[in-house]
Amino acid sequence: MGISGLLPVLKSCSRPVHVREYRGCKVVVDGYSWLHKGAYTCARELCEGIYTDRFVQFCLSRVELLRQNGLLVTVVLDGGRLPMKA
Repeated sequence: MGISGLLPVLKSCSRPVHVREYRGCKVVVDGYSWLHKGAYTCARELCEGIYTDRFVQFCLSRVELLRQNGLLVTVVLDGGRLPMKA
């Protein structure tokens, strides 16, 4: 999802930085996107109905990475269930 074509428009006014440069700032994360990415780490288990929490651990590791660098993290899980992220 997201805004189509947004990143190319922002390229001229952005620069790569280390996350620690945002120490003390608040960040809000789309939790469903991280859960979706985390599902790739255990796709076989999920497809076969085998219990796993590796996709949750993936999300928690990302949150911990941000917290270790001094960011205040809020994870948002909003909206209805999306079939392609199920």
